[in-house]
Amino acid sequence: AMPAIFTAQIYYEQNDLDKAQWMIDANPANEKPGGLIEYYLSYILTRSRLYAVESDADNSLRVLEDGLESSIAYDIPWVAREINAERIRRELTQGHVKEANAIAVKAGLFSENNPPDPQVGVTTWDATVVITWARLKLESSQHKAVVPVLRKWQQYYSERKAERIAIVFAILIAKAKILAGDISAALQALGPSIKRGAELGLVRTFIDEGSPVRFLLLKLYEAEGRLSVEEKIYAR
Repeated sequence: AMPAIFTAQIYYEQNDLDKAQWMIDANPANEKPGGLIEYYLSYILTRSRLYAVESDADNSLRVLEDGLESSIAYDIPWVAREINAERIRRELTQGHVKEANAIAVKAGLFSENNPPDPQVGVTTWDATVVITWARLKLESSQHKAVVPVLRKWQQYYSERKAERIAIVFAILIAKAKILAGDISAALQALGPSIKRGAELGLVRTFIDEGSPVRFLLLKLYEAEGRLSVEEKIYAR
C-alpha cells in the first residue's frame, strides 16, 4: 500500500485524478497510523484533496478531521500540524478567513511575529509553518511584511533542490505582489517557476492556489517573450 499511496499523490500532482482516485480506493489506509508517517499523511491529504476537487466539501473535511484525531491520539504533532495547515488552506480558499484564523490559533500556527530565517536542519514541517503564516498574513493584507521572509525561504529550499516547496514560496510571493497592485512583479516572481514546474510535471501545486494563479498563468501565456513555446503549452 505504501508505494501505491505515494504514487497516488504523484498522480494527483500531475492532475491525473482518475488514476489517483483508483489507487486511493484500491489501497485504503488502516484506520490507525502504521508504517511510515509520511505514508499516512500522504493518504489523508490526497484523499481529502480528491474529495475537494469533486466539490464534496463535507467528505473532504471529514477525512482531515479523522486524520487530525488519529495524529493527536498517537501523539504525532508534526502530522497534526500538516493536517491543520491543509484545513487552514482550504478555509482560506473558500474565503473563510475567521475560521482559518481560529484553527491557526488553536493549532499554534498563528503568530504576529515573523518566522525566523531558515537554517541548516529545518525540515518540510518547518516550511509548512512559514507557508501557513504567509497565507494568513496575505489574507489580512500584510503583503509587505511577507515578501522578504518568503524570498529567504524560497532561496533556501531552491538551493537544496526541494523544488516543489520553493515553487510554493514563489507562488505566495506572486500573490503578495498582486495584492500590492504590481502585476509585472507578480509575473516576474512566478515566471521561473513555470519553467521548473514544466520540467517536473507539477500541476496541482499551481491549480490548487486558485484564481490569482490562474490570472497570472493567463497573463504569462498571452505575453510575448516571457515563455518558450513548451512553457506556453504547459501554462495553458
